[in-house]
Amino acid sequence: MHLRPFALITLLWCLVATTGAVELHREDHHTCSTCNAALARSMEYLRKNFDKQVATDGWYAGMLNSFWGGFAFLIDGNSPKEAKVCADRMRFYLETWAKKGMGYDGWFASMSMFYLSEYCLRYGTTPELKAALEFGAKFAHKTRESEGGWFHNPRWGGPNYAIDISGVGCGYFAAVRNMERLGLETGPALSDVNDYISKVCDGRSVAYGLNGRGGFALASGSYVLIGLTSSGAGDDPKVAGIGGHLLENVERIRNAHANGNLHHFGVAAALHRSSPEAYARFAGFYLHKYFIPNMASDGSLAPFPNDNTKPPEEAYAELKKGGDYAATAILASMIMMTRQGAFSPYPPRKAGLPPNKDCFAKAQTLLGSGKLAQAHEQLSNILPGGGDDQLIPVAQKQRKALEDLLNQRVLALRERLAQADPVDRTAAEPLAIAIHTSGVQAAALEKLAAGLPVASDAKIVAGEARKRLTRLRGKFGPSLAKDTAEAPTADGTPFAHDSELAAGMVRVLALGKDGNL
Repeated sequence: MHLRPFALITLLWCLVATTGAVELHREDHHTCSTCNAALARSMEYLRKNFDKQVATDGWYAGMLNSFWGGFAFLIDGNSPKEAKVCADRMRFYLETWAKKGMGYDGWFASMSMFYLSEYCLRYGTTPELKAALEFGAKFAHKTRESEGGWFHNPRWGGPNYAIDISGVGCGYFAAVRNMERLGLETGPALSDVNDYISKVCDGRSVAYGLNGRGGFALASGSYVLIGLTSSGAGDDPKVAGIGGHLLENVERIRNAHANGNLHHFGVAAALHRSSPEAYARFAGFYLHKYFIPNMASDGSLAPFPNDNTKPPEEAYAELKKGGDYAATAILASMIMMTRQGAFSPYPPRKAGLPPNKDCFAKAQTLLGSGKLAQAHEQLSNILPGGGDDQLIPVAQKQRKALEDLLNQRVLALRERLAQADPVDRTAAEPLAIAIHTSGVQAAALEKLAAGLPVASDAKIVAGEARKRLTRLRGKFGPSLAKDTAEAPTADGTPFAHDSELAAGMVRVLALGKDGNL
């Protein structure tokens, strides 16, 4: 996702102001022989050690490896099996570890939810993942401290060295905002996280906790930017503000407090989301100079440093010790993010799809003719890598509006089906028309992406609608509501017998006008 023009101008100004003589790395890793070779080595290490370091490690290191390893496999786009295993591990750390209070509950819950929500944006929401995330939202609300934030473990108001840790709260923010986009139930957690960010973020940076507003918690700020861009709020002023702050401090990541892996990954991912030029600045300073040359012989790295007392050459030389799965996954992610759109809040684009421009035009035609399932598929194909990136946010908004509209109509149909069977034709005909018209849409819902909150529900509703309509026709005659399905009105509007659906489709089609090229 790229920034809107004003935000991009802001970041470019920061780029000019901070670039100096630093080389920009604009090459995709596929065309950079150094990056390509390093990526092959690091991915080989990750796959070779996956079972031991991720799949069967149930302690603290296993959580970190599942988190950062999971993001590497998500960004790779060709590792759905490994990404799913990491999702399963994150479910364990959320639903079992945090729930039982086994230590670092705030960190484990927020990081697990962050990864799971990003995973669902790409691969869809299963009932198990839905349940896990919705439990997490309740857990976040339950464990929020009286001051308004979250700590390593819930303090329950007790004393400690800080009242909260912004890394936990900002992780919850990214996850819960993603849940909102996915259509999952957030409960009061959505209000909680939005309120927290308003207190800890000054629009450009994030404080260590609620002891201040704005500061040098680089990973926390990165989480806010990622959460906003993933949830479709890329035009929020905080995105440009935080992106600019990260760019100004890109050479000072080691100054951030505590875990070096946390800050190095966060800054890289956030700048990648900001713009190609911003990430070229990051990659140009770090990849060929400090990271890739310090890979161990097996392709791994030691943990990223957070020691700002040494010059960077000396500090990053420690990476040569190798052996850290999480740091190696972070390096692999950094290299892959030299490809524009690699860490996108969208699923990987399938090979052989037409250009985005063609998919968008076809989607508008299908929407206009009432072929909603096919239109939804075309909108889902408009992704990074298909050209005309300005169409991506337009298509996403249009697809979400279509999903919301169909969900509403299925809910309305469910209410109709809950009524008792009518006893005469006068009562039967309106119900039969509603079943027939909306029932067609329920059937279409079955063909939509699996991530729809009511996807499994829609099958039940559609089946019941067909059964009910069959009984009504058998009782009152085959002509009942015979020609109501998707029949256009005199002016060509589809869904003539469902005025709310027809009106909703007018709004969905209007959104597509923003994508006219």
